[in-house]
Amino acid sequence: RMLSSVLLQSYQNIEMICVDDGSEDGTEKAVLSFSSAFSDKNMRLVYTKQPHKGQTAAINCGLKLVNGEYLSWVDSDDFLVPSSIEAKLSALIGNRDYDVATSDFYVVNEHNFGRVVRRQGDLFGNLNFQSRQFYLALLGRSIIEANCHLVRMSCFDEAFPQRELIACREGQNYQLMLPLYFKYRRLFVDKPLAYYVIRSESH
Repeated sequence: RMLSSVLLQSYQNIEMICVDDGSEDGTEKAVLSFSSAFSDKNMRLVYTKQPHKGQTAAINCGLKLVNGEYLSWVDSDDFLVPSSIEAKLSALIGNRDYDVATSDFYVVNEHNFGRVVRRQGDLFGNLNFQSRQFYLALLGRSIIEANCHLVRMSCFDEAFPQRELIACREGQNYQLMLPLYFKYRRLFVDKPLAYYVIRSESH
């Protein structure tokens, strides 16, 4: 579902990097089955597998493989609407004073994608439109989840010169977003451009 949503993007100059963190459930076969579909769209699909080390190690592995001018990331169980990348990219191109673009997204349950639990931005109201999000994020008043950000890679490398997070069970989103929000201005795209899936087995 996630990979299919990437293939459907209206903006197609995409390099999709998938890190397999030691799975034993057929993930490799499932991902590689998309190879020809990505090639047909002139998109690049990069697959790499490592021994199981946890989510942070997988993110660190993927970050070191990034070649693009912009970076976006999405969890394996979430998915994007077709205009997701294009809308955020257009926002950054049209607003050079901003270096991070963040969209709204729908929260849905794995058993019923058609029923929206909430629109995440509704939790924060006008705070979404503040360009400085660092202190709001510290207070839990900012969108920090995966699937809805696009950042200039030159800025990402300034904030993360080693392209590494500290290993932890949870908190990867905060590790990614707090340094970016501290250094750079964020532009809010007031459209739900992704689906965040609540799953019973997800941490």
